[in-house]
Amino acid sequence: MTNSLPVNGVNSKEDFNEPLEDTKRKIDELKQKIDRLERDINERDQIVEKLKTSQYTESSLDKREKRSYERKISELEEELKKMDSIKADNARLKEENAALIRVISKLSK
Repeated sequence: MTNSLPVNGVNSKEDFNEPLEDTKRKIDELKQKIDRLERDINERDQIVEKLKTSQYTESSLDKREKRSYERKISELEEELKKMDSIKADNARLKEENAALIRVISKLSK
């Protein structure tokens, strides 16, 4: 028994060849399409991974930069407190100096 369909009561290989070739061609086209889609998916996965990595890097850089600014702000606040203390000391010393000048001027009269 052959692998062909009966045509007018006679089996023919040619009756199978055309649909078989069409099916093979469609299978090849689908395989190529699957390959393209898999490449596209891999490319997108790589892009997504790169984006995640870059966002993480930017995020960690932002965090480090923020911490750096917070430390600098803290340092400047401490310096400001010292400046306020120094200004207060300076004002007190000016008052004492003026009082001493008055005392000296009274003693020298």
